[in-house]
Amino acid sequence: KRFSMKRIFGEGLFTNLLNPKMALFVLALFPQFVKPEAGSLVVQMLILATVLNGIGFIVNGTVILLTGHIRSRVGSFPRFRKLPQYLLATVFTGLACRLALGSRN
Repeated sequence: KRFSMKRIFGEGLFTNLLNPKMALFVLALFPQFVKPEAGSLVVQMLILATVLNGIGFIVNGTVILLTGHIRSRVGSFPRFRKLPQYLLATVFTGLACRLALGSRN
């Protein structure tokens, strides 16, 4: 089933706005960089939030574009269609072995 871009964007925005980890991250990180003597705290927080969002947009956008490009190039080969499943199975098998064989300290 195909969803509209508006719905995808709305769900992503809603999910991120309700993400408590991001709020905790901001509350833990930003006070280190805010200086009351440097001016308005609200302006400083807005600048920091804008920089954080800009960097996140660039990084996530790059990952999305590269992944889409790689998928379109590799997806045309039938033998590579199951490759993500095999890679994930390998990662989970490795984690299970590490957990089973790891020391119990």
